[in-house]
Amino acid sequence: MDARTAFFVLALLPGIGPRRIQALLAVFGEPQRILTASENELRRVVGGTCAGVIAKWKRDGSHEEEEALLRARGWNYLTWADEAYPALLREIHSPPLMLQIWGEVRPSDFPAVAVVGTRRTTPYGRDCARLFTAGLVQSGFTVVSGLAHGIDTVAHEAALAAGGRTLAVLGSGLAEVYPKENLALAERIAANGAVVSQYPCRTQPDARQFPQRNHTVSGMSHGLLVVEGNARSGSMLTALAAMEQGRTVFAVPGPIDRQGSIGPHRLIQDGAKLVMTVEDMVSELPEPPRKQTGESAGTAAIPPGLEGDERRIYELLDFEGLTIDSIAEKTDLPSSRVSSTLLRLEIRQLIRKNPGMTFSRRH
Repeated sequence: MDARTAFFVLALLPGIGPRRIQALLAVFGEPQRILTASENELRRVVGGTCAGVIAKWKRDGSHEEEEALLRARGWNYLTWADEAYPALLREIHSPPLMLQIWGEVRPSDFPAVAVVGTRRTTPYGRDCARLFTAGLVQSGFTVVSGLAHGIDTVAHEAALAAGGRTLAVLGSGLAEVYPKENLALAERIAANGAVVSQYPCRTQPDARQFPQRNHTVSGMSHGLLVVEGNARSGSMLTALAAMEQGRTVFAVPGPIDRQGSIGPHRLIQDGAKLVMTVEDMVSELPEPPRKQTGESAGTAAIPPGLEGDERRIYELLDFEGLTIDSIAEKTDLPSSRVSSTLLRLEIRQLIRKNPGMTFSRRH
């Protein structure tokens, strides 16, 4: 048995976890040696209960059924022994021993940015999540979230709509996607990124697992954006995990009389960066390996996800710049509508405002 398979086996054992595996590795050196050690040897390091769990594996070899299920579904896995295991995640305290993957996690997916928030969204929160996510994709970042109802779902859908890649981290096994209503979304994500779980395939969702999931969401990301959430929400816990991991935390401010604004405002008070545009985030993050830019001046490709007024105005703009009045005249749109459309395009970092109040495509 090689180290990769040994880590896979250890990850399936209940009640062991990364911390105990690290303690065992400090004594035995290799994961294979943990699995071949006697129960007495194991007991000296992790106690009788955990030693008994590891020893039981020798009698039933249950990992073969798990491997067969992964192969049947076309899924894969990464462990600490794999070079492809996300390097940033490997650096955190007690990273998951194994990641089961539906889709593909690529080296070019990093640096990535997490977008999280409340399940009980407002129109304002959904609009902000879409705008920031689209801007992050346009800037070349992969978007990470947790596939939950609310802001997580909006972020995944916005990343796909913008032609980007997104990673969904589950609090359940891959064969038990939660929430079930997002199964179709998970299939789309797997085709343009990956659905990821640190649990065996058939693990049911459980409240105790979601803090661990949140720890992985922030651990895979160089930065984390919070869009709406109350003071005790899961998104706040994810943000606190991100701060402990040394990640940059961003927060979108909201109306002071709304429950969903309490979480982001508390984070801002505690040192998170208040953001109003995607540029506020990008300036604080490592430059991604790819950027979705146009082909050349004057012949730039239309970014994915542009429709209606946004597409019409973007197609009209060149790299020299037009005023609001000239855009309104050429499109027969009211100036107020042109202004609001330009603001949305500017937030997505598709255009820039120039001196003299002209607007142009970004080079």
